[in-house]
Amino acid sequence: MLRLAFCLLLALVACWSGKASDTTTLDNRGSEHDLTASYFCSIEQSGFKYPGYPCAIRKIEGRWMLAKLAGSQRFRGEVRVRGEGFTFEGELYCPWGDCVQTLHGVFKPAGRGALRGTFRDAELIVTLVPAPDSAFGGAAYGGDGYGGFGEATGGREGR
Repeated sequence: MLRLAFCLLLALVACWSGKASDTTTLDNRGSEHDLTASYFCSIEQSGFKYPGYPCAIRKIEGRWMLAKLAGSQRFRGEVRVRGEGFTFEGELYCPWGDCVQTLHGVFKPAGRGALRGTFRDAELIVTLVPAPDSAFGGAAYGGDGYGGFGEATGGREGR
C-alpha cells in the first residue's frame, strides 16, 4: 500500500502548479489541514550533513505523504499534524540497494519555516526547508530514470 501511495505521489509531481506554498506554520485548528508543500531536505547522520534534495508533502488517497524525491538515501511515509509540526510514519530506503529501515519520528519548527525531524528508530536528523513548487520542475527533475525511477515496473510508475 505504501509503495502504491508513493507511486501516486511521483505521478502527482508532474502536475504541480508553479504556485509557492506558505508552510511556515501548520494550521492545527480546522478539520482539514492543507499540508501541501515543497521542501529542500537534507539528512544528517554520524556528524555528516548530506546536501539538500527535493522533498514534498502531498495528499494521496486521503492521507498526507512526505517523500524525499532524489538522492541515494530517501524516505517516504505518512505525516499527521501535531502541534506546530507533524509526526512521520514510514521508511528510509535506497533506490539502488537494500537499506530499507522503518522510521517513526516527529518534525518540529526549526526557525524561518524550516522543520527538523528526529526518529526513534534511526540516529539521523532530517531538515526540511521550504521551497516553491516550481523549484523542482515536476517529474523532469533529474529525469525519470533518476534514482531507479521506473525500474521496478519497467514503466513510469517507479518506486
